[in-house]
Amino acid sequence: MNHGLRTFVLLVAGVVAGACADSGRATSHLEAENQALRRDADRLREDLDVQRAESERLRRELAAERAATATLPVAPPALRTDVPVPIPPAPRANAPQPAPSERLAVSAQCGGTTQKGARCKRMTKSPNGLCYQHGGN
Repeated sequence: MNHGLRTFVLLVAGVVAGACADSGRATSHLEAENQALRRDADRLREDLDVQRAESERLRRELAAERAATATLPVAPPALRTDVPVPIPPAPRANAPQPAPSERLAVSAQCGGTTQKGARCKRMTKSPNGLCYQHGGN
């Protein structure tokens, strides 16, 4: 065989053998990683089963608690008899009513609405409760 051809064949054989060896190492590494992932998945499934069991236990406990409290009579709140309750004086039948101008002695927000439909933000002392722009005095 030609010396150059023989070198080429040996070179190709070495590359193929190296690739196979690398492939074997990569395969064993992937198999180890796959096994680790399966162990993690199994552990997570076990944790999930524990959480589901705990959730079911709490649901049953809550249902039993609701059933127990649903049958209890609801008592009205206790009235305190040790605290005197002030009784407001009865309004006099002939008591004078304040004049309309005296009723709104303080500012109040305008009761009108803007073109966009929002409530007007202006303050007014007008007896009809509207600012000057919405027809107040």
